[in-house]
Parts: sequence; C-alpha cells; structure tokens
Amino acid sequence: MYFWKIERLKADLKTGVLPQNEQFGYVLAHTVLWSVGSIQYLNNNWYDVLSGFTIMAVVILGTIYVYGSNSGRNGDRFLERFISIGWVLGIRFLVIVFIPAMILFFIVYGLIFHVPDETGIVEVIFMTVLVGLYYLWFGYHVRQVAANAA
Repeated sequence: MYFWKIERLKADLKTGVLPQNEQFGYVLAHTVLWSVGSIQYLNNNWYDVLSGFTIMAVVILGTIYVYGSNSGRNGDRFLERFISIGWVLGIRFLVIVFIPAMILFFIVYGLIFHVPDETGIVEVIFMTVLVGLYYLWFGYHVRQVAANAA
C-alpha cells in the first residue's frame, strides 16, 4: 500500500497488479479517515461522541465484513463491487429503510417519551443498528455477486 508514491501507484493501476488486499487497505484507510473526521468533537454532548465512535466501529467492521463477503484476499474486483453496490444499496437503504425508520422512530418515541433536544443512548443504539443493518445487507449482495462470478 502506498502512502506517498503516486507514480508507483499509477503504474500498478495501469498494469492491473494492485492486489485485492491492497485495494481493501485503501478502502479501509479511506473509511477510517472519513469516520474519524465525521465525529462531532465540539458543541455536543457525550452521546454525540459515543455515537460517532460506535458508528465508526460499525463502519470499519462492516467494511471488513464486506471484504470477507467478496472472498477476502482470494476475491476479485473488490473495489468496483464495494463502490458500485455500496452506492446503489445506499440509495435503496435510504429510501426503503432509513427514512421510514426515522419517521416511525420519532413518531413512536415522541408518543411514549419526550423527544430530547440532545442525542441520548436510545438514538445512539438506533443509529448503530441501522448502520449495522446496512452493512449486513451490503455483504449479502456482495457475496451473491462473488459467488456467481466464481
């Protein structure tokens, strides 16, 4: 995995010799970097920070799970499957699961409890479960493609 030598990386990409485990390394590094950057460190409560770290852990574990669903090091075309399936599934998940779940959650939660102005443990658990479901669904679809391609 390269961190600075762009010319060597480009040469590997041109000749098609970038191994699957290195492609996974780039995806995982990108995921970790963006996850750490998305945590609310300022103007928040403790649960916002907890939520950020919990979701970051689920995203990292989910990415590892999707890589394994593509047969890991022995898999093929991980990067294109991760990006393309992740994009389409992300849109579908947003429309089919996330938006309806959020609406239902806040209606039901609002009827039973007062919806707080700040993040609480219930919201942390709810969002963590939703992100986890996304990655389970993601891995399922990648596994189907990997199995059919073999």
